[in-house]
Amino acid sequence: MNKVFNIIKSILNGVIISGIIIFMIGLYYLIIKAGIPYQDPTEELRIQYVINMGIGETLIGNGFLVFILGLIGTVGIYRAWIRHLALLAMVLPGALISKGRNLVDQGSVVNGNVRNIGYSRTI
Repeated sequence: MNKVFNIIKSILNGVIISGIIIFMIGLYYLIIKAGIPYQDPTEELRIQYVINMGIGETLIGNGFLVFILGLIGTVGIYRAWIRHLALLAMVLPGALISKGRNLVDQGSVVNGNVRNIGYSRTI
């Protein structure tokens, strides 16, 4: 389970980082490439401005979405891991009992004393 958790955690960290990178590229397109429009641009410059603005807005939206989905996935995997550990903590004592630690269930208690294990103990 630790290996799977680490692999999923690494993938989700990559998703978060890629979301940040996509967001930054969108800001680059929006601020640097498109920039402030000219006062009286030609039709060609106006088209180029609109294209760069569209690319920037799309990349910003998609980068933000990927970042948020990575965060949600990370929170989800950590909650699942904590739930797994809590479940393991509840199941582990039961597993120890079933492995022979509970001497009463094994029938080795005679008259309140534990027998056949090399020592006697009153229960």
